Amino acid sequence: MKILANTERLKVYPAGQDIPEVVKEAEAFHRSIPGFEPTPLASLAGMAGHLNLAQIYVKDESQRLGLKAFKVMGAAYAIGKTLIGQKYQCNFSSLCALPETGSKVFAAATDGNHGKGVAFFAHLLGAQSRIYVPKGTAQDRIDAIASVGGEVLVTEGTYDEAVEKMAEDANNFGWHLISDTAWPGYEKVPRWVMEGYYSIHQETLSQLQGDLPTHVFIQGGVGTLAASVTHFYKSITSEIKVVVVEPEGAACLFESAEIGDGHTHKYSGQLSTIMAGLSCAVPNPLAWDILKMGVDWFISCPDTVAMEGMNHYYYPIREDEQLISGESGAVTLGALYRLLVDNDLKNWKAKMELSEASRVLLINTEGDTDQKSFEKLVLGNKQ
Repeated sequence: MKILANTERLKVYPAGQDIPEVVKEAEAFHRSIPGFEPTPLASLAGMAGHLNLAQIYVKDESQRLGLKAFKVMGAAYAIGKTLIGQKYQCNFSSLCALPETGSKVFAAATDGNHGKGVAFFAHLLGAQSRIYVPKGTAQDRIDAIASVGGEVLVTEGTYDEAVEKMAEDANNFGWHLISDTAWPGYEKVPRWVMEGYYSIHQETLSQLQGDLPTHVFIQGGVGTLAASVTHFYKSITSEIKVVVVEPEGAACLFESAEIGDGHTHKYSGQLSTIMAGLSCAVPNPLAWDILKMGVDWFISCPDTVAMEGMNHYYYPIREDEQLISGESGAVTLGALYRLLVDNDLKNWKAKMELSEASRVLLINTEGDTDQKSFEKLVLGNKQ
């Protein structure tokens, strides 16, 4: 496991003047969705005691709208803003009342969870969706997208190549493009995706009841969720430390920080990780502009760290609640655990100010979205 301090981080993160109003609008929008409920915040007091921390909190997004993942929060909000217009507030009823909503087609590229969120909300509106997935995507994830109304198109190549094919087809056929990563000339929708995630953080803040975390460990990927976490919490106080965790076989954010020229860089190796939701070679440049200013440390880790995290959630310590977490969802717990028990990393524990006074927040971003993988990596490893 490799750790990198972010030399570009600002000592004082700029206050997010836009945050309160955007959060208020996103929250109101999400509450209007049929069946919507906040996801639980779990307390892993047993694990915290084992690691000599004050507390470990886990926002459990595996229970979000029955979809087993957080991505629908950004996808739905971006669809809503796309239909209603940037200057207007939207809710589910107003979207359904729009003329020709049912004739719209929404396109997305995904390793599973984002596409399922787009397909779910499009279907809820009576619209259609075309979801592009890279070759090798688990059949469970493909079936899950189809089960909520998405038409799945399997492409050759990687996730990033699926993004390119999806963008090309959406442009040719006049579909609405709902991507959670940006590129030059395409930034509004990815920004709305990021803003949609603010509702998750506001829910968490309310559930914490003023007990702010000292550290937030968050998954990498293209960086959109990590950027929303960074902007949200650093706008509250620059004292909250943000740690981004990603696979060593898809460490595009780590490498961009390591190069340190302020720009995004494509991952230099061949993508190789069991963490399908984080298997991304190209960072979201919109997200990177936030991450490079606010993230304190970047971590890249082997797949075994994610496997350990899955098992720590499923086989809890003492009276801790059992949580179901997939590979991408569990990697932050795995990294935190490894950081605190591995003697080779003990110097980093001090540098990162992880102590008996630390309150660490994690987000379980997905449940067992690939059931076969979960059975192999967790249910086959009973302790």
